[in-house]
Amino acid sequence: MIDKKLKKLRSINRKKNYLFKQLKFNLAKVFIDTWKVNEFHVDSIKKVLFLRDDNKIGDMIVSTPIFRALSEGGFELHVLSGYSNYCVIEKNPYIDKVYFYPDKTKEIIKLGLTLKKENYDLVIDMGDQLPVMYLLFIRLVNAKNVLGFNKDKINIYNKSIKYFQYESHITERYKFLMNSMGIYDFNMQYDIHIPNSVQSKVYDFYVKLPGRLTIVINPFSAEEKRDLSKEQLMGITSYISKSYPSTNVILVGKTNKLLNTLSYLNRCIINPFDDFLSAVEIIKHSDLVISPDTSIVHVAAAYEKNTVALYGNDKHGNFVNNNVWGPGNKNAIQLTQNKINSKISEIPLHIIFDTIDFFLTRLTLS
Repeated sequence: MIDKKLKKLRSINRKKNYLFKQLKFNLAKVFIDTWKVNEFHVDSIKKVLFLRDDNKIGDMIVSTPIFRALSEGGFELHVLSGYSNYCVIEKNPYIDKVYFYPDKTKEIIKLGLTLKKENYDLVIDMGDQLPVMYLLFIRLVNAKNVLGFNKDKINIYNKSIKYFQYESHITERYKFLMNSMGIYDFNMQYDIHIPNSVQSKVYDFYVKLPGRLTIVINPFSAEEKRDLSKEQLMGITSYISKSYPSTNVILVGKTNKLLNTLSYLNRCIINPFDDFLSAVEIIKHSDLVISPDTSIVHVAAAYEKNTVALYGNDKHGNFVNNNVWGPGNKNAIQLTQNKINSKISEIPLHIIFDTIDFFLTRLTLS
């Protein structure tokens, strides 16, 4: 009875908070937004600012084909990045300049005024949410054109793409973006650039490994409910060790979390290089990737690696996560839960074992 009352109270509070935010936004919009919608002129666009400052590595990876296509299409491309997802584009040759979105209001306003001097022909906003400060920031940038999704009630967006494909893969959203700019022939293969120095050190690491095959496991994600459990990780590594003894198992992820696994795991190697691009290069040369984290699933998809992709069953707003952020990789098997908002730790081990067998029996016979 108490639980039901608490759930009802939380639901009421969520609705109140949403209505308050909406009221606050509508009030601020009166003072920030433009009074009319300018005509969208795609033919005059030469200089583009792409907003990818959400700090999500997976989103940045999925954006990389667009960076390549825009650059090859003759556009000067600038990217507004977060500090955490910059690692994906650190060596990207298709990006002419990168700016970083700050945390503090004063610095956000200062950056907006700085970017105004760039005289952008187009700002591309892939996001769904639009806080008041972000609306102010975009207004300060003062680009000739602003393109977004489902922003038809905000005048500053003079190109609003109607998009309600809540179960389609995220790449479909990017195709809509490119088509709206008159670009139809482009490659949606993800594009991560690794410097020679990283390639060399990972090669030196690989040649010293004793096993014939290499499995990369990423046990942890950005949300705890999407992490592999201790029991799952122990079960998976033990099964591989017993069933496929000539296999290397490399753990990738945040080193401090991985070090805690050493107390209960045997025969596993922790990625010795504490940077994202090294992990990408390790995945690039692996035979199988196991991950509950979509960023690593997308890294594996960039190289069409054999992948066991572990998903819960939740939504991001109206978007069905399992479908929208699925592997998008012909060599991946996605294991999902039927129960809504379930934890990945609830996926039975025997199902994971069967999927590992599917890949490794083929590899050992080849």
